[in-house]
Amino acid sequence: MSISKESVPWDFEKLTDAISYHRKPSTGGLPSNNESGPSLIVLCTWMSANRKHISKYTNYYRQEYPAAELLVIESSIADIFYRTNKTQQSRLRLARDIVTSHIPSHGQGNPQILLHVFSNGGAQCAVQLATSLSPEHRPKAFSAMILDSCPGEATYARSVHAMSLSLPKSPIARYLGPLLIHFTLCLFYLAIFIFQFETVITRSRRCLNDPKMFWTGVPRVYVYSKADELVPWGDVESHAEDAKGRGYADVRRVLFGDSAHCAHAMAHREEYWRAVEGVVEGLGK
Repeated sequence: MSISKESVPWDFEKLTDAISYHRKPSTGGLPSNNESGPSLIVLCTWMSANRKHISKYTNYYRQEYPAAELLVIESSIADIFYRTNKTQQSRLRLARDIVTSHIPSHGQGNPQILLHVFSNGGAQCAVQLATSLSPEHRPKAFSAMILDSCPGEATYARSVHAMSLSLPKSPIARYLGPLLIHFTLCLFYLAIFIFQFETVITRSRRCLNDPKMFWTGVPRVYVYSKADELVPWGDVESHAEDAKGRGYADVRRVLFGDSAHCAHAMAHREEYWRAVEGVVEGLGK
């Protein structure tokens, strides 16, 4: 899927090509009508997500938590394959500043920030955002986490599939795109073999279960499916088990049998949002 910029309503303030922000100046970024809800909701979207699909989530949050501000960070193929960590973290500067502004000063309460992560693209973006925060704020910046269709394992076949979904719909792109994808991935995996560096997806899996990055006391829910062709349910299961083994106290799982990748909220709306509300309900208490 490619990002649609033409006719999709998008009334967010566009801070950069990848960062959009919906602010609530009247509340100062703090909850008013719903004291148990988040003050900020951060959505790290799947790679090259279409905004009309992102809006299904932002619309729900705006209705359910009207006092919350929303921050949308879109991920791309460039983030996965060739942008350096330093470059990505620099590009996230405005997002980092917004997150930091919602973290109370020491002794004045806990953050009320929900992190909603989609697929491997969103997972690596969330890790880059957390890494960009100061060591003082990083571990406890987020108060609850939703891990939708992630994290997966890095394989050649899955990379081809994921990148193919991001191709434009023009005949030329559909013809030449696969050739370019295979050429790029061959170089990428050859470099991994030669230089033995950690892939972005492997790093994301590791950092999501690193207590120095994400505090073990923060509740998280994994939402995934046996029908997901991009991120197999076994990859998610193993990460959830690893999280429990590393001391994460509140690890929840919602496994569906038939919904496609990052489409669980559409196929199982009630169950999906019930799972989200389950990890959000303790915020502000």
